[in-house]
Amino acid sequence: MTGLRQLYGKQDNETGSDNFGVDYVIHYSIPAKERAEAEAGFVQLIEALTNVGLATEVRSGDSDSLLVFVKVASADLLAQQVYRGRLQDWLQGIRTSGPNPDLAKALQDEPVTEAERLRLVYQLIIRPENDSGAGINQASSKWKYVGDIFPLHDQQFNRSWIQKWSKKWFLDEADVEDIRNKFGESIAFYFAFLRSYFVFLAFPSAMGFAAWMLLGQFSSVYALGCGLWSVIFLEYWKKKEVDLAVQWGVRGVSAIQLPRPEFEWDYEAEDVVTGEPVKVYSYKKRFQTQLLQIPFAIACIVVLGGLVVIANSLEIFITQVYDGPGKQYLVFVPTMILVVFTPTFSAVLMKAASVLTHRENYDTVDAHKAALVQKQFVLNFMTSYMALLFTGFVYIPFGDILLPFLDFWRHTAQTLTFSEKTLPTQQFRINPERISSQMFYCTVTAQVVNFATEVIVPYAKQKAFAKAKELQSRQPEIKDEPEEAAFLKRVRDECALETYDVTDDYREMVMQFGYLSLFSVAWPMAACCFLINNWVELRSDGLKIAVSCKRPIPWRSDSIGPWLDALGFLSWLGSITSAAIVFLCSGAKNGNRGTASQITAWGCLLSVLLAEHFYLLMQQVVRMLMNKVESIGVQRERRERYLMKKRLLAENLGQAATSKAAVPGIQTGEKMTREALEDEAREASVRGRGGSGEMFWQRQRGMEETIFIGRKLIEVQKGFKCEGYEMRLKWGTGIASRGRFAGASQPVEAAILPRVKGRHRDLLREERRREAAAREASASGFDARDAARAAMSSDSESSPSHLSDLPRPGPELTVQEPKPAQDGLAKQDVAPPPPVSRSKPKVIPPWILKQGDDEVRLFSEFVDYGINTLFSTSVNDEDNILAEHLPRISQESDALCAICITIQASLCGRPEAQHLIFKYFDMALSSFRAELGNSVVQLKDGTFAAGLMLSTLGLNRGCGWTMHLHGIYNVSLTRGLQEPLNSQPPFRKHLIEVLGYLDLPGFAVGRQNPSIGVWRRHCREPGYLCRPPQVDSVEFVSGLPRSLLDLLSAIDGMEITEEDLWDWPGSPGSLTQCHLWEAYRLAGIISLRHPQLYTPIQLSEPSPPSPLGDGSSQASSGSRRAVPTSTDVVVTRIISHVDAITRAYVASDGHRDSLLFNAIDYPLFVAGIEADVMNARPELKDAIKNCFAVRAEAFKYPSRGTALLDMMGEWWTCSREGRSINELATSRGLELGLL
Repeated sequence: MTGLRQLYGKQDNETGSDNFGVDYVIHYSIPAKERAEAEAGFVQLIEALTNVGLATEVRSGDSDSLLVFVKVASADLLAQQVYRGRLQDWLQGIRTSGPNPDLAKALQDEPVTEAERLRLVYQLIIRPENDSGAGINQASSKWKYVGDIFPLHDQQFNRSWIQKWSKKWFLDEADVEDIRNKFGESIAFYFAFLRSYFVFLAFPSAMGFAAWMLLGQFSSVYALGCGLWSVIFLEYWKKKEVDLAVQWGVRGVSAIQLPRPEFEWDYEAEDVVTGEPVKVYSYKKRFQTQLLQIPFAIACIVVLGGLVVIANSLEIFITQVYDGPGKQYLVFVPTMILVVFTPTFSAVLMKAASVLTHRENYDTVDAHKAALVQKQFVLNFMTSYMALLFTGFVYIPFGDILLPFLDFWRHTAQTLTFSEKTLPTQQFRINPERISSQMFYCTVTAQVVNFATEVIVPYAKQKAFAKAKELQSRQPEIKDEPEEAAFLKRVRDECALETYDVTDDYREMVMQFGYLSLFSVAWPMAACCFLINNWVELRSDGLKIAVSCKRPIPWRSDSIGPWLDALGFLSWLGSITSAAIVFLCSGAKNGNRGTASQITAWGCLLSVLLAEHFYLLMQQVVRMLMNKVESIGVQRERRERYLMKKRLLAENLGQAATSKAAVPGIQTGEKMTREALEDEAREASVRGRGGSGEMFWQRQRGMEETIFIGRKLIEVQKGFKCEGYEMRLKWGTGIASRGRFAGASQPVEAAILPRVKGRHRDLLREERRREAAAREASASGFDARDAARAAMSSDSESSPSHLSDLPRPGPELTVQEPKPAQDGLAKQDVAPPPPVSRSKPKVIPPWILKQGDDEVRLFSEFVDYGINTLFSTSVNDEDNILAEHLPRISQESDALCAICITIQASLCGRPEAQHLIFKYFDMALSSFRAELGNSVVQLKDGTFAAGLMLSTLGLNRGCGWTMHLHGIYNVSLTRGLQEPLNSQPPFRKHLIEVLGYLDLPGFAVGRQNPSIGVWRRHCREPGYLCRPPQVDSVEFVSGLPRSLLDLLSAIDGMEITEEDLWDWPGSPGSLTQCHLWEAYRLAGIISLRHPQLYTPIQLSEPSPPSPLGDGSSQASSGSRRAVPTSTDVVVTRIISHVDAITRAYVASDGHRDSLLFNAIDYPLFVAGIEADVMNARPELKDAIKNCFAVRAEAFKYPSRGTALLDMMGEWWTCSREGRSINELATSRGLELGLL
């Protein structure tokens, strides 16, 4: 084994380990007597390879041969082949989505593995010429001189592979994945099967050892347990097989494997699905040929079974009956008979199986191999199990009956020796240990011999043949180039290796499974031996591939093929044979068996039937239970198919059209205008008045008019005026309170809040009044748009929206709370008051005026209400710097106007407003891009603000938004952003701070673009770690002190430690603000401990020295002092602070800190994704859900809180599966902000 150690020892720079970019080597033979024909064939070979885009090089091989080296000539050709292959997979239903037409992007998203590249190149070599291939088929007479086509071993990978596996006790999924990427799915499936089989062997090993120690041979308990194990393993592997096929993207790949060149078709017909011509061979002819399998099976049974019976009966006669001279030598005669005749008969029968399979004429290579494997299985079954079947079903139960038949050998011996003397004999006794001895040979001795013949013998034979060839060679030594000599020597050595066939390894494992299922009841220790053997087998098979065989072609496969059916057959047969062996042989030790009278047929049949029905019952139960558990691969496939369909629907119809398509022909509202009536009258005059049915459906115009008429009819029927939706349910408890005060049976007057103006009733009433005024103005000759503007400029008590009945969470948000019930805090309805009456009339930008009445109203509502959703401070209109500058900057940016009405429309829940969101968003996005491109000298404040608000809309709705931050920043770098922050105008400084706040690390889930570090680079002041609280101030949008934002901006660069956050001195603020700031500070500590929402980066610039001296060590030094507070405690404190904000909001009768609710997402989400803490303490989950529910009830506009809660719920159940929270958001197509 010296050569093996040299080959895979610690030689990192071994000469010749590089394959020089070679994909395949073609070993081309040149017989001495056919050189002219071989030369012509060589020219054709090079031309065929070159014509399909393959580069070639030729070198001298061994005697009378050439080595043709092949590789893809260009990367573009490889990319085209990859695209073609993946497109074909998609068309055949193997892939859930088609490949990206942008090849560069497709290869970047899904890189090409080495196995995929080699498989595509091999297909390019062997594919027919009419299918864009070289058409090199070794079975064709045209290419009879092509000896072999094989890829070269990757020496470096093989070395690390063997060394890695030799040091590991157990293999994991990553090891199998490495094999798949290197050798293809066909080889990977074998190692995945062997790995699963090895793990499952632990149960029968433990059970067998216990049975061997306590129960002995022929235990019915062990037989039932072994049968149950085989069912569980078989059903598990069926499910695992599908899961692996889905994960590897090869499910259904067997349907599109290569056609068989030898296939002889009868006629061509049109495919009923695709309409393409397909070659057809009559199934009747094939079936007639397949009937020949019956006499083939009978021949196998007679020939091989008869040979085994002869050898075993002769062995029994010699060892237990004959007692004459030479007995010690005669015992080897049966073995010699088997050794000589079994391979001979097997070879003849195997040849017959090959001829029979060829005559069955299959159209694909896989179908041909599957049919051949089935016939091989019959041969292997007879040679492997016949001796044990003879011992278990004949010798042990019927030994006494067998004795007279053994006289045949005595008479034969006397005839051969020409002796009339009676042969000396001994008393015949049944030996129950015979079957144990045979099982020991099959499980131990045979496995050791198999290991030697698989690994050691081929390696030794290779070295011996190479040495003998070197001594006998008379040709002059080949002189290679010095830099190629080692490489070419290795290639010539690999040419002499055998071709690896995974079928042999599958056959070995399946036969082993059969020994365990059929006969281990006779020797329960068999499973323990197999467990040890398979630990070695996993590594020896890898060594065989790396050392003893050529590198296999990386074919794809979606299962273990026909061997799965063989496993199922052996598992079922094992339930029968185990029961029969237990019944027939369990009394052999006590002498209760051995005569036919003591064995009843009905008893044996009953045992078999009961065991088989137990097996079938357990199979159905196990299958049903496993079908209830959906595998990860199948879940991923369903998710990918759903996302693909959703994306295709959005691309072809648009999201707005999708919403419309849900209820075609239904309108939720319709304006009754003069133009509409005139159009209807004109259309009626053209087509006529129509029938009574048509007139019936024209009485009412849309949903609102139907509701109005219905309510009027209710008033007439009941005899009183009905407030309908405007009437509040006066129940403080029970169902009408939505469960807030459970158990009441009558109204509670004390719990009824006084009616607050601005609720839905007043909005509808005011809206109807405005529409009537607009119609009157239009009828009087005034412009309806002017009437709307005048109404919105007045200091009215309410400003309802035609598109929205949104309760407005504005600065005057007032909550009146009744006294809490005895059992805890009571939630109340939150009613928004009338809008702010501003001292200055609204300035409507010209762009808004050009659009229409709806846009004017939306913009006015945004100024009054919607703008408050952008801030998280205490409500103070005088400090609202955006509201102060909005009239100016909206005049200079159409994009800003469009995004303002988009945000306001997104806050509305009415269907027509949701439909307009996409229209407004497209207008805003196109205008913003145009303004961004036209910003030559300086980026205008309006465009800057529009980009920030575009990002705000995206982060609230879960669509991409960080790309807008990158666009703004890249343009701003050349438009004055590099100037110091304090030298900027106040509003520009505010915009830069908002950009930095939006860009903070860890404040986004599913972030598609990395954080830029705007706050760290442009907003953070030097000495931020020791800023005095007296000079601190609150940033208006975030509602956080700037000193705390400085600390949070340093998290991803690892510039601070937990101690810096613990030592933060705080900042002056209200009670509720201090709760919020503490929650953010503690959330930053959790983020430092478990960076799940950001990726730590290494800053190129050095971190500033800590002003705190030794008390604050920087992260760059690598030293972190342990903080005693546990994560559980920190998470609890975060939730308690936010819960305090929630309770203060519900209990307060004021409105000072109402907008702080806009800022609770980040601390709640950071605490919520600590899944271990959440799962251990369900009350914390309830507190998080309650905080989001109170905010949703208070503000009543669409919030990302639902999406965050949904994601946290899934995270709490799947956090241990290895995915990150960002991957979870990405799989849902979300990029949510926590701002």
